[in-house]
Amino acid sequence: VWIFSTQGQGDEVVLPPIRSFSTGDRLPFSQRPIPYEKFLFPLQAVSDDMVVILRVKSKGPVKVPIRIWEKADFIVYKGTHHLFMALFYGYMIAMTLSNLFFYATTRNKTFAVYTAYVAGLAFIVATLQGIGFRFLWPNNIWLQEKAVVLFASVTLALIIIFSIQVLDLKNTSPRV
Repeated sequence: VWIFSTQGQGDEVVLPPIRSFSTGDRLPFSQRPIPYEKFLFPLQAVSDDMVVILRVKSKGPVKVPIRIWEKADFIVYKGTHHLFMALFYGYMIAMTLSNLFFYATTRNKTFAVYTAYVAGLAFIVATLQGIGFRFLWPNNIWLQEKAVVLFASVTLALIIIFSIQVLDLKNTSPRV
């Protein structure tokens, strides 16, 4: 991100940039200008117009939502978002622990597979929301780059295994 001031020159950009930032998933989390799950860049209030240039590079699909926030509005949004994420993860932890308990008491493998599935789903959401990179693997750039594919593949395999077990496909439909 490069931020330029026009200094009363209309739309004409005056070089050099007044601020610039370089970040991404290929850098450790600690190098982000604002330590947050999504990419945030501070803009200083200035009397002149500004031109902001954003360069995005990815080996895969990329989504680049852009929004300029007032600090107070962002704090309100962040609080609400974190509340919903906390409720989601609380539910996922409760599901994981209860199914782990069911597995421990019954030794039914279906509960173990479902436990792993729920945990895998939580890791996918944590990866997509940036929470995994922030709190679980902030310096593991390789995992951050591969996490969605890795967790999605494992979770998909687990739900297939779970479905085979629950539907008892070996006995009810051997061809499937």
